[in-house]
Amino acid sequence: MFACILCSGCHTNGDDICPMLIFELRTPQAQKPDPKTRIDLAVEGQGSSGTFLSACTQRVEGASFVFQRDFVLGDERSRMRALIVSPYLPTQAGEQVFLLAIARNPKPRGFTEWQHPNYMAKDAGWAIMYDKKVDIISTNIPPDSFELRYKVEMQNLGPEWNPSMRRKDSK
Repeated sequence: MFACILCSGCHTNGDDICPMLIFELRTPQAQKPDPKTRIDLAVEGQGSSGTFLSACTQRVEGASFVFQRDFVLGDERSRMRALIVSPYLPTQAGEQVFLLAIARNPKPRGFTEWQHPNYMAKDAGWAIMYDKKVDIISTNIPPDSFELRYKVEMQNLGPEWNPSMRRKDSK
C-alpha cells in the first residue's frame, strides 16, 4: 500500500506531499565510474526503487565527481532502508551497501556527513527486502569506494502524480 500525505486545507486540488530521499554519491575523478552502475533503494518488507549512475545529475567538486538523484520514500514504515551501489560487471568486488538512518515516519532534514559503505555484499537488496540475513563479503571497505550523503525533503509531486509512477528503473 502506498499513500502520501494528502494535503487538506491549503491545497484544494489534492496534491501529494511526499518525503523524498535526495542522495549524492562521491568518487574521485580518477576512478571514472561506469555509467551502468546500478543504484537501488532497498526497503525492508516493501521492495526497491532503482536507477543508474548515468541517470544522475553529475557535477565536479574539487577532485571528485558527485552524482545526485532522488527516490520517493512514501509511507514505507520499515525498520531498514539501504542504498545499494552495484557494479555493472558481476566480476567486481560486490555491492556497496549504505545503511540509511531514516525514521519510520521520515521528517525533513539536511544533508548527512559523507560516509563510506557499511559493508560489501552480494544480493543485499533481496536480503533486505525479504528480511533475510545479508551475506556480508567484507567490512574492510576499499579506498576507491563511493561515499554517500543524503537528506530527506518533503516535496509536492503534483496532482498528476500517482504511486504507479514510482521510479523503478530509470534510463
